[in-house]
Amino acid sequence: MKIPLALTTVFFLLSFSTSVARLRGFNYMRRKYRRDTMPKLNTDGIRKHIPGSLSGLQSIDSLPTTAPVCEIILDVHCKVERGTKPCDGLIPHVVDLCSPDDHPTSITMQYIGGTCNQTEFFHCEDSPQGTSASDTSYIVATDRNNEVYFEGNVTINESFLMSKNGSMLTEDININVYSSSDQSELLQTMTLPLCSNSNSSSFHFQEILGSTKLTAFESAERGSVTFESVFEVDAVYFFNLTGFGKVHSLKILTNNIDIPFADLTDQVNSTALGEGTVVSATKEVKLDLSNRHRYTMLSLVEVVVPTTNETCADSDSMFFDAGIFL
Repeated sequence: MKIPLALTTVFFLLSFSTSVARLRGFNYMRRKYRRDTMPKLNTDGIRKHIPGSLSGLQSIDSLPTTAPVCEIILDVHCKVERGTKPCDGLIPHVVDLCSPDDHPTSITMQYIGGTCNQTEFFHCEDSPQGTSASDTSYIVATDRNNEVYFEGNVTINESFLMSKNGSMLTEDININVYSSSDQSELLQTMTLPLCSNSNSSSFHFQEILGSTKLTAFESAERGSVTFESVFEVDAVYFFNLTGFGKVHSLKILTNNIDIPFADLTDQVNSTALGEGTVVSATKEVKLDLSNRHRYTMLSLVEVVVPTTNETCADSDSMFFDAGIFL
């Protein structure tokens, strides 16, 4: 039995339409198309069949089109040292008072109060009277020849500077804490090791010597070295956006007390995303490495497709550990 060619053509077109509809139905489920934006098969351009010939199926002038879909992917990471090193696992460098060819010319200590129980490896002795009951003590710092490097009243949490008129400090420093300027009552005596013995390389920032701790020093080669320069690190949060649409907003929440919340929309607002396009934003932060700390951040970005007003969003969380392991 022969099937008329016209009927064969109609059957072919119906099968083609059904296959396209199924394929688009799959794409709809995969890419979350809205039903009202589902493209329809355009058959206006299909030429009419001429009976007895296949010439009517030589071309199709118009194929089905795809409506734009809102897509966004957000990737966040943290870098230090001009983006060359990750923040995760970052620890401070050990900075000693002395190096083989560089001795300090001045040393700044902070008077924090307390007993010698705070000191593990260095010479420190408390008098029977213990520490002063008042907030102010009289401190005298000398070398072994009794040359005075510092002398004066110091209050709790105040810093004092020990120096030798700009000359290098090469000998251990004896620090005595008195209850008053008449020096009649000695509360504490301790020795700050410098470059003259085997302990010269062991004293560094975060070490506590009796009722004092190191906060800064200066040297000819290293210049001014401070607690902040060792333990406070400049870092950058990087936000990379890919997808399709125009960026509507970018906001972050962190556990960093300096920036608990930040709105970065101004950096990316109305920026167009498309194939092969990466839009970036940054946020500069400071990391405190004087304590071990876990930094966390949650970021959220929203994108809109102008032609359909369709919106979509993505979020990304980040955490890393950084801080002291001296």
